[in-house]
Amino acid sequence: MLFRQRIMKQKIILCIVTNLITFILFGVVLLIGFMQGEADITAAVLVATLCFIPFSLALLLSLNELEWYDVYEDRIEAKCIFGRKNIVYYREVQFVELVMIGIARGIQKPFYIFNDGRKNNSSILDINSPGNKKKFNLRIHYSPEMENHILNTLGMQIISK
Repeated sequence: MLFRQRIMKQKIILCIVTNLITFILFGVVLLIGFMQGEADITAAVLVATLCFIPFSLALLLSLNELEWYDVYEDRIEAKCIFGRKNIVYYREVQFVELVMIGIARGIQKPFYIFNDGRKNNSSILDINSPGNKKKFNLRIHYSPEMENHILNTLGMQIISK
């Protein structure tokens, strides 16, 4: 492995804030149920348990969005805590695009898209998402180290959109 590109700070902050709000809401539902009295404790536990399931799913989905990238001599792998999400081999790359992609409402960051013949996205409006999936082109967020690797080591040109 040549280097590892870390998770974006904005995605980490977004994950922490989202999950903090989720657990606060879960605690409020549980607290309100316990404050109603002894007769409603079982109902409160039931409601809290039913609320915990979607909150847990939201946590797992947000953890799936925290991606890091391992850059090798012949490929780049996008990974999350659940395993490898996407892979691109340099020999299959036709061109590299630099595009602005929204990671949250009103926040756009530059990403490299390694076009190897797969689709860019599944959006009808042709809006790119920052997340990687196996059936779409690999996208990796901008860093000076990655730019240096693309231009100098791989010898590829970057097309800006």
